[in-house]
Amino acid sequence: MKFLKSFWHSFFNSASSPLYYNDVLRAKDSFSWKYLAVLVAFIVLIGAVELLAYTAPVVNSFDVDKALTHLGDLYPDELEVNVSNGVISINQELPYSVPLPSGWMSDDALGADVTSLALFTTDDALNGALRERNSLFIIGETIAYAPNKIEYALDGTSNETFTYQVLSIPEDLDSFFITSTDVHGFVTDIKSLPFIANRWFVPAYVLLILVGSIVVFPFIYMFRVVTVFALGFVGWIISIFMSKKLAYMDVVRLSMHAQTPLVIIATIGGLLRVLYMSAGVFILLYIIWFVFVLRAINTVPTHEDV
Repeated sequence: MKFLKSFWHSFFNSASSPLYYNDVLRAKDSFSWKYLAVLVAFIVLIGAVELLAYTAPVVNSFDVDKALTHLGDLYPDELEVNVSNGVISINQELPYSVPLPSGWMSDDALGADVTSLALFTTDDALNGALRERNSLFIIGETIAYAPNKIEYALDGTSNETFTYQVLSIPEDLDSFFITSTDVHGFVTDIKSLPFIANRWFVPAYVLLILVGSIVVFPFIYMFRVVTVFALGFVGWIISIFMSKKLAYMDVVRLSMHAQTPLVIIATIGGLLRVLYMSAGVFILLYIIWFVFVLRAINTVPTHEDV
């Protein structure tokens, strides 16, 4: 608690009082390093909260039951698929197409030529089907093709250059039989899972974001360390021109605190969606603020406790 109180004291003064940087120079080196670590943790926490504020309501309102039902309805009622000894057969005359659901994907999303979700055909007719590209999934008797990658134009529409990846049917694959009843039964089983039925995926999503924040913390901390060393070099050059007798590492410690007002501006601007601070703007604002800081420096570093 004492250190957190000290952090907030340093946080507000680092953002508002150039004179406070004299205290920073008198403090031990470890104080500034601890300050940087807590500042980065604060940045990561704000980022996680911002992400949750925008995405958690979407996850919470997501109708999983409706989505699963819709997926189950994609399988035609009359279709029966049998896989045996590496050969796919169906109870319908070939070629047989599974229509692309209206409203599920617009023509612009996949290209105007895509008209069906899946096409069952013979191995001999696969090459022609691949050239026409009318289906997302093309299923032969022993080979199947699935979309591998869809390239989008700058306006968000497809440029119709999606490719297929080959999915061979192993001959030693256990035989199985799929009907519409099987698919709907599988969907019902998924709906009944406690994770889905009790909507545990909502708190799980929140936990995932928080755990992810902990995972990314070391990487963001190292990025900030590199940043303050780079800013420290810029600040050190400025201190030479201003005739301030400061060692490079002293300027690095000052830079750990001097980025505070910039972090506040960037964070608030990002939260309000009104400002994106580029690296150039960040450095420019740092230089302006650091000039005020250096002008207020009137002490020689002693590295004492604050």
